[in-house]
Formats: sequence, C-alpha cells, structure tokens
Amino acid sequence: MILLTQHDQAQSQRIRKCLEALGHQCVTTLNDPCEAIAANQFSLVVLDIVLPGRCGLDVCRQIRRQYPLLPVIIVTASQSETDHILALELGADDVVMLSCHDRVLQARVKVQLRRYRPDDEKKPSGCHLLQSGRLSLDIRSHQARIGESALPLTATEFTLLTHFVRHPNQVFSRNQLLETVWGHQLDCYEHTVVSHINRLRSKLAADKSVAAMLETVRGVGYRFTPRPPVSSRRLHHVPAASCAG
Repeated sequence: MILLTQHDQAQSQRIRKCLEALGHQCVTTLNDPCEAIAANQFSLVVLDIVLPGRCGLDVCRQIRRQYPLLPVIIVTASQSETDHILALELGADDVVMLSCHDRVLQARVKVQLRRYRPDDEKKPSGCHLLQSGRLSLDIRSHQARIGESALPLTATEFTLLTHFVRHPNQVFSRNQLLETVWGHQLDCYEHTVVSHINRLRSKLAADKSVAAMLETVRGVGYRFTPRPPVSSRRLHHVPAASCAG
C-alpha cells in the first residue's frame, strides 16, 4: 500500500492512476501523513514539497525520524536543484520531477519497493551477514551495527552501504551507483548520490575506523576499503566483507 500526498488534485489523480496501474493500493491524504502511517502499513510514501499549511520537506524529515526504513519519494514541480538536494539531505530516498513520464515514476517506485521488504527477516536466507572491521550488516533484517551499537540507516543508505561492502576495493562512479542502487542513470541526479554518501558518512563517523573505509577517489567516484577488525584474538579474526549464515 502506498501513501500519496499531493496538493494539486489533478496531479494527485494522475499519480494515483500511475501507481494503481502497477497493482498497488493507493491512499491519498493532505492531513498529517505520520498519522496515516501510524494507522496503516505502507510500503512507500510519495510526498509533495508543497502541502497545505506546511512544508513537505518538514514532513519528510518527520517521517524519516519516526520511520527510518520507510522509502520516501519526493515528487515536485520545483526545478530548483537546491530544493532537490535539501530533500535528499532531509531523508528522501529519491526526487522525481512532476513533469516526468509516468513510466519514469513507475520505474523509480519499483526500485524503492524492491528495496523495502519489512518481512524479509521472516524468510530463510543463506548468506545474509556481512562484516568488515567493526561494521556488520544483516541483509535479512536490514540492520547495521558498529560494534554493539545499532546504526540508524534508511533503506537506501543500507542498500548503498551493502553494495560497497560486497564490492571491496572497487571504485564506483556516481552514474554507476545511480544505475545499480537507484535503478536509473541520469547526470542531473548525481547529487542524489552525493547527498546519500554525505549522510552515510555522517552516520559512520560514530567510529573513525569505519568512516575511513568509505573513500572518495578524486575525479572518479567512491571506494570501500575494508579494514581488519581491531582484535588481539587472531583465532577469531573475521575477514573483511566476510559472509556468514
């Protein structure tokens, strides 16, 4: 089920039909989206920047704070790159122009829905644990930890970090990450990657040894360089980006 908040009634109907064409039930609201989320189990929120009496970016920040894994796509008529970057920095997983073709919106929705699977932890999985230094990722439950401390990542941040950990020492350009993690490759959306990298780094900064693994390769892109776990117990050494389970 998808929650849609769009102040323009005509555009709201258009987006609703677009989403329902994918086979999803769509609930529309212009009231408090967080109240609607608390009362229903949504898989995605499609949010407008302009809402009656309040700023959609504030709503985005509130949703992200209360529901860190729930994907949020901002659909906006604003062509301002500043608005787009701010939306990403406040927690949006993607930003889509209102003028885009329906198929583009549907493709971006499919990407986010593939990523968000709240019941994954109930399914058996072979290899679902990744570890690099003090960083550990549980793919099945979408949980990240630094040592014993939980790392509050959004669904997109978790997918991005997982991609890096699974491909240690490889350099990825922004366009490559857009295509692999977000499912599209457009130069005008490179700031999507930059914003998510910056947010990811700010969270990894809780441990300098972990933060240092995510490197910028100037003029090329980004690379994840594993570090061995800091431990004197060599018999229990876990190789970088190891997989257990």
